[in-house]
Amino acid sequence: MNSLCAANAAIGKSIIPAYDSQFVVLTAPFLISDTMLESIAPFSPTVIVYMGMEILGDLVRKFKRYFSGHTPVAIVCHAGFEGKEKIIRGSLDNICDKVGSNKDFMCLIYIGRAVVGKPFTTFQEGLSIYLRRNEFFDE
Repeated sequence: MNSLCAANAAIGKSIIPAYDSQFVVLTAPFLISDTMLESIAPFSPTVIVYMGMEILGDLVRKFKRYFSGHTPVAIVCHAGFEGKEKIIRGSLDNICDKVGSNKDFMCLIYIGRAVVGKPFTTFQEGLSIYLRRNEFFDE
């Protein structure tokens, strides 16, 4: 099992589609730019960052320029390793305080509403949201 699947299981959430997320971004911290964040922010994505703990403070400051401070964050360390797995939950406003000095390399950082959202439970529910979003019918 890869770390992404193990981390998704650890947080107990389906990363897409949750709420009305349109996509998930899997990336490394050095690929996150202001241009990228500005482009994706209007779509309320969930961003999953591999190996970003060393620069977590910098990432949080960058994200807060385009995402609300209330944006949920979950950090899963050692996903899938029994006895070592650890989950830290918070928001962009408080995640650095909750993490403290933990700079563990083996973590995935989830930023976005899928962290706390209830995933769609049926194809029909997802289709309904798609149709409303694309103005096929009004509520």
